[in-house]
Amino acid sequence: MLLGLTAALAAGGVSTAAAGQDSAEETGALAQYEGKTINLAESWEGADVCRQQASGELNCWDEADEALTAAGSEVGIQAASDCTASYFCLWDGANFTGARLELPMDTFLDLLSNYGFEDRASSVYNRSVYFAQLFDNDYSDFPSLAVAPGSQYSDLNTLSHPYGGTWNDRADLAIF
Repeated sequence: MLLGLTAALAAGGVSTAAAGQDSAEETGALAQYEGKTINLAESWEGADVCRQQASGELNCWDEADEALTAAGSEVGIQAASDCTASYFCLWDGANFTGARLELPMDTFLDLLSNYGFEDRASSVYNRSVYFAQLFDNDYSDFPSLAVAPGSQYSDLNTLSHPYGGTWNDRADLAIF
């Protein structure tokens, strides 16, 4: 699979259709937020949580509580359990705090730059039954971090990156 990923990235053949885009000319995932369409690659415009639905629709909310209510979950302090069942979630803060991006596991490949989340992930939770992998495309061999089903990493600063440092703020791409 890594060979296919390498070939696709090198040829510029990575599709962004899964990121809620209508045409190849647009860059970034388009989301509904406060009654308007925003481009997440440009700005989250104050949103705290963005969730891509299995249908491809992308919605954002001001407060984590609003997102939990929309998902039918109980409202409370930020925690890994805020991640919607069957989703892969990334937070820009350690210990599942800060802005949260939720991606359904029915997509194959997501460029995190489309969501304005490239090099931002500080904690992750794979709340699905499938393996997920995060890739750092700053290197030609695309080092990756596997996230097993049900696994969570509360602080990517504690995981060593193969090229030095840690995985904190290094993920560019997610594969499910």
